[in-house]
Amino acid sequence: MTEKREYGPYVWVTWLASIMSGEQSCLWRSWFMTQNQDYAQAKTDGQFTASWNVKHTSLLHKSVHWLQAKGLEVKVEHGFKYKKHGLTLAGKADIVATDGKKKAVYDTKAGKPKHSHHVQVMIYMHVLNCDAGYLIYEDDHVEVAQPDDAFLESFNRNLEMLAAEAEPFKSPSRGECRYCKLTKADCPEKVE
Repeated sequence: MTEKREYGPYVWVTWLASIMSGEQSCLWRSWFMTQNQDYAQAKTDGQFTASWNVKHTSLLHKSVHWLQAKGLEVKVEHGFKYKKHGLTLAGKADIVATDGKKKAVYDTKAGKPKHSHHVQVMIYMHVLNCDAGYLIYEDDHVEVAQPDDAFLESFNRNLEMLAAEAEPFKSPSRGECRYCKLTKADCPEKVE
C-alpha cells in the first residue's frame, strides 16, 4: 500500500535526468515516486531487462579493464547520496576514475544514445566534483559538457519541485504512460 517515504523525499539520478532532459513530460510521476514508497508497480518485460543487464555488465567490465590499462585508479558502481532542499538524491556512477590529479566519471550505456544520458553524467560530475565526464556506448565514446549555470539552475529548480508538498502537473498520454511503472491504483489518469 502506498505511503509517504519514512525518511523524506528520495529521488534517483535517472528520474531527475529524464525530467531535466525533457524525455519525461509527466513531472507528477517522478514527484510521486520521490515522495512515496511501497506503491504498486506495473509489470515489465523481464526478457528485455535481462538482455540489457548482460550487455551493460559486459560493456562495464571492458571499460574498467581499458581504464586500468591506462594506469587509472578505478572505482566501480560508485554509489552516493546527496542531500539538498530536504530530499536525498541517490545514484550509482558506473565508473569513477582518477590519475591522482583529476577525477572523471564514466557511464556505460548498452542502448541507443539519449539526451538524458548526458544530463545523468552532468549530474554525476556536479555532485561528485568530477573534472570530466564520458559516456561509453558499444561503438562510441562521448565527452560530456561541463555543467553550466543553466544546468545548475534547472538542477536546483527540479530538486525543489520534487521535494515540495505541492503536486506538479500530470501528462497522461499513450507515449508518456507507456513506460511508466505506476499503475492506475495511484494514477487513475494513466493511459494503457
